[in-house]
Amino acid sequence: DATARLWSLDTYTNVVCYKGHNHPVWDVAFAPQGFYFATASHDRTARLWSCDHIHALRVFAGHLADVNCVRFHPNAKYVVTGSADKSARLWDVQRGSCVRVFTGHTASVDAVAVSPDGRIMASAGEDQTVSVWDLGSGRRMLSLTGHTGPIYSLAFSQEGTLLLSASADETVRAWDVKRSSDASDHPLIVQRQHSATDADAMDVDADPKKRDADPKKRDAAGIWKANRTPESDALLKTWRTKSTPVYSIMTTKRNLAVAIGAFTL
Repeated sequence: DATARLWSLDTYTNVVCYKGHNHPVWDVAFAPQGFYFATASHDRTARLWSCDHIHALRVFAGHLADVNCVRFHPNAKYVVTGSADKSARLWDVQRGSCVRVFTGHTASVDAVAVSPDGRIMASAGEDQTVSVWDLGSGRRMLSLTGHTGPIYSLAFSQEGTLLLSASADETVRAWDVKRSSDASDHPLIVQRQHSATDADAMDVDADPKKRDADPKKRDAAGIWKANRTPESDALLKTWRTKSTPVYSIMTTKRNLAVAIGAFTL
């Protein structure tokens, strides 16, 4: 309905309805302080709002197609957007102007994330590639390959050395984005012992036979037939679900990773 809504977690009721977009809203993200939030829409804009105003404070216009995703910089002075026009953009919150344009993807950008130190940004989408960018220079630092389906979500670890990606290829992958010497010992990727009944996820790096056991990758739109994609050296770990595309990934302050998908029988 082209609106964003604020809900009370105490009464489970709608508190405020924010109107301004002309088409469906695809994403919403709160600023680190929690009072401001941003939305991304099919109307090719992102917008900045405050909880106590029903109208947008800023309109970020410049993308040539849907704005699919939006995230705040840790200092809340900038927002990052990803678009179906194959680009990501960095916007100045105070002026509402575009500061940098990140190009290089060959398909829609569906996910963006900013490291906790605010120095690097990651983007990914339908070209199955994760790009890591230096926000200061706008230069692409890394191009990470290995996924065999669209990438829906990205999240950094709390210290910013690891990047997690979630994909339609039914996997979550961990990448070393700063080439740290101790990244392989990070708590998020330390090998855990699997019991015979632990069928929710399995380590596909441990046994090459498992990697090729099921070449079909499914998502809600159909079946992905995975041609083997060269895996970047920065890939540290791969976790596979049984048959579930992974739509969202996030990390907690204690460096636990939470992945969300849609289970289908």
